[in-house]
Amino acid sequence: MEGPKRPIGLRTDFSYSWFYATDQIIDSANGSGAIARVDDGFASMWTITLDGIYDFSHGRKVGGYFGLGLGMYTRYWQLTKTALVGGIWCDPWTGWCYPGTVAGDVIADSDRLTKLGYNTVLAMTFALRSGSQMYIEASYHSMDTDPATTYLPVLLGWRW
Repeated sequence: MEGPKRPIGLRTDFSYSWFYATDQIIDSANGSGAIARVDDGFASMWTITLDGIYDFSHGRKVGGYFGLGLGMYTRYWQLTKTALVGGIWCDPWTGWCYPGTVAGDVIADSDRLTKLGYNTVLAMTFALRSGSQMYIEASYHSMDTDPATTYLPVLLGWRW
């Protein structure tokens, strides 16, 4: 595969990422004097970034590119706790009903925030005989919050 005629370019990227709450986040929430105990949770990120990219493939079988960009980041996180709910449970086979307790998740806290951020990109490309290209890309993202919201997604892709 021939490399790009101009190795410098701009790229717009729309992305969505989803994460489980780490043990560190859960321990931090429980040690902060929160009213409710936190058992689980998740976070998600919507991003739109504009990156300057430099491609150093130049027609090689193995090449790559790197870049740097700015963007808008929207973070949503939700922490949950386990709650016990009492009720009546009826066996569908026998028709007998029993008092019972069921465990379920209840939202303990949540937050949505939109702010500026930046990202850096580094990738390796592999030319294929068909003229297409496989790539593996790692991009570091940082949203301007205190403390900073950072994550590192790794992508495996195919360009045709």
